[in-house]
Amino acid sequence: MVARGDLGVEIPMERVPLVQKEIVRKANEAAKSSCIATQMLRSMVVSPTPTRAEVSDICNAVLDGCDLILLSDEIAVGAYPVEAVQVADTAIREAEKIYPYYKDFRSRDRTQAIAAGASSLARELHSKPIVVTSTGRAAYEVSRYRPEGDIIVFAHDEETLRRLCLGWGLQPSGVIPPEQDISRLVAMLIGRAMSTGLVNESDVVTIVHGSLTGVSGTTNTIQVLDVQEYLSRYSDLVEAAAGA
Repeated sequence: MVARGDLGVEIPMERVPLVQKEIVRKANEAAKSSCIATQMLRSMVVSPTPTRAEVSDICNAVLDGCDLILLSDEIAVGAYPVEAVQVADTAIREAEKIYPYYKDFRSRDRTQAIAAGASSLARELHSKPIVVTSTGRAAYEVSRYRPEGDIIVFAHDEETLRRLCLGWGLQPSGVIPPEQDISRLVAMLIGRAMSTGLVNESDVVTIVHGSLTGVSGTTNTIQVLDVQEYLSRYSDLVEAAAGA
């Protein structure tokens, strides 16, 4: 978390924006979530509209690559908490329209290489990434490369799923049991993703999973599937997995 109020006490004020950018950059490289806080929309504690500088602050935080914007006084004691959230949401969405997606980081291990490949496929094929993860790491690694659009994520427990809400572009979509039969796993993922409304028959999906589902550190597989073609062959498997 980039707590700018605390940073402003420890370092000169003019250094805070530079340190903020550096922290966010290093968090991106490490596939860690970064949060920027303190006085994002401070004027909205008493005013129904923000200053232009505050809106610029939020947009620049997004363009720097942060995952989260934290409002504090604005919604804790402010007179316009709903309006503050709406302003932040609008500013974030506008900045995302020009965000430089598809970052190019060097891969240091197998999971990062798989994540880089999934992001590249999402860009080249306009496919939707689906990630199944035990600890959340695989999902955060895909998020690290900043593919444009949602990253649909399934985990094996609620705690991991909730934690994934903090990552850029991650859409936690449900808890699934570990499944060692890869055919059943893929059918389950397709069925669950379609049930969320994030995937439909006209989509292409890029599925990221491990050969040992439920075992951390085994992410080693990417599958690219045309959903309509897959359903024409394996709809019975999807239905069976949905009823399991």
